[in-house]
Amino acid sequence: MRHWSLLLLVATAGCDETLSPQPLDALSFTAAVAPFTQQFAASPSFADERGGGVFIDLAGRVARVRSNGNRAVLESHPGNPVWPGPASGVFALSGTSSLVATSRGVFVVGDGWLMAPAWRDVLPAEGIRQAVTGADGTTWLVHETGLFRLTRGALSEFKVGGESLSGIVALAVAPTEGGAQGLWFAREKKLFAATQTALDAFSVVEVVLNQEVVSGDVIGLAGLTPTAKTAGELWAITQHVLLRWAGTTWRQFELPGKPRALWATGRYAWLVAGDALYRYDGDAGGWQKADGLPGAVTLLGADAAGTALVRIGEETLSVSAGPVIRLQGLIANAQVFDGNLMVSAVLPGSMNVTALSWQFDELERQSVEVSTGVAGEGPSLGEVSWNLGGLNENSVLRPLSLAGLEDGWHTLTVTATADGRELKRVVHFQFAGASSAVVSYEADVRPIYETRCLTCHETTLTTSRFPDYESMKVWSARVVEQVTKGDMPPGGMDPGSVNTIVRWVNGGMLP
Repeated sequence: MRHWSLLLLVATAGCDETLSPQPLDALSFTAAVAPFTQQFAASPSFADERGGGVFIDLAGRVARVRSNGNRAVLESHPGNPVWPGPASGVFALSGTSSLVATSRGVFVVGDGWLMAPAWRDVLPAEGIRQAVTGADGTTWLVHETGLFRLTRGALSEFKVGGESLSGIVALAVAPTEGGAQGLWFAREKKLFAATQTALDAFSVVEVVLNQEVVSGDVIGLAGLTPTAKTAGELWAITQHVLLRWAGTTWRQFELPGKPRALWATGRYAWLVAGDALYRYDGDAGGWQKADGLPGAVTLLGADAAGTALVRIGEETLSVSAGPVIRLQGLIANAQVFDGNLMVSAVLPGSMNVTALSWQFDELERQSVEVSTGVAGEGPSLGEVSWNLGGLNENSVLRPLSLAGLEDGWHTLTVTATADGRELKRVVHFQFAGASSAVVSYEADVRPIYETRCLTCHETTLTTSRFPDYESMKVWSARVVEQVTKGDMPPGGMDPGSVNTIVRWVNGGMLP
């Protein structure tokens, strides 16, 4: 098990006039509430950015619920070394993949199964408290025994001076002082910021809040992801106030109720204070209070499309500010390596959509012919999807071209007019154009397959076996789809390996 020897320093957040408490200026929105017909446990749940989510039912089973209400219990993959026990929580690994904690270890939701990842034995069976994923694809797991780092397909414990970091009560990925991406965590009534200085090296700093100005200890943290215009944001709660890290100082906000929970996914943060639920839109810049909720809220999860999963009484509900445009083919914070993307916008079939358009960054807006919408079937029944690239002269779906974009952060904005109101979906992503270097199966792709895919796909327990060059070519389209979405391998693949596979396929699949 790898761990890091880290430099531990102490810094003090001094008293500044911006720290003086001010009331939270929150507008209101009428909450769009959709109850789930099934009963689920009041435990951490996964809100899928494409709609629906993954929940634990009252019997401890893991259930996948689609945005149209279709439900299926996820079974153990036949290749698992053990069967999952009763589940205790579901945690996000990305916008579309999740990790399930059970009494018999951790499992990853992948391709309709509960799959045991190769690193499952590193992590004790129970005790996961939180999971956050950074812009580089690294996932951090808070466990009752310590802090763990999942990167490049390997799980290791993150230690400070050889000490396990047990007792962490809050964790977030967000910029540290100077704007560098880092990790924030609260432990033993202290707040720490860890800044990455090399591939596997971090500098950890204790951030001492002035107790004469800030009331209480940090009990919740939430980090908003970067964009082309910002390095991200950090929000925190104590037992009494809401805080925002402004790069060098803290801003402090008074709340009408006691802060109880704080959650962030993508560019949205959700806050429970007293019995009220608040939503923060990082792109619009402002908090809003959800009106019309039928009772006190327990926050279970949230997605990057602006929807929260909550528990009110005995019901599990999704809460948003209105109808949400769902996207297939691109998720928030994604690292994109292919210059052509098949992206679809999805809306409920009950809505009357009269206009649809999209644009990259500030480039010219492109219209989509509304009549090209396709009614969903099976898991997508009741929905309509539009391919944003439209159709070519042979009525074949056309991808979006990223050829004119430079490497770096970009934004896709999709706008629809539906039932007389304007809906907007904003997705920030990182683009890394294909390198000109030659990629071959033998030198580049086969080593990735042997280290990340062989365990499952070399057995007779799956129909998708590709042990050699020819069979890999046959399965290449499916492989690219699965690794770029993060669905395979269990827990996702590091961006460098994804880039290699995509370049190999796009470059002609050289032997």
